[in-house]
Amino acid sequence: MDTGKQGTVILVEDEKKISDIVVLYLEREGFAVKVAETGQKALSLLKGEGDLVILDLMLPDISERRSAR
Repeated sequence: MDTGKQGTVILVEDEKKISDIVVLYLEREGFAVKVAETGQKALSLLKGEGDLVILDLMLPDISERRSAR
């Protein structure tokens, strides 16, 4: 079934204003977008489907060292 979507993007961003703008542009281009506001939520989303991840490295609940493992 063709949904007309380009693919699925997982956006990891804790600042709502930024994520809202990025989601707007990605959806306008035909992408489905899943947003994670925390590192823990991002880790759970990454276990599912996603074609591309846009990652904010400065998340309040998870360190860079842990996310790199």
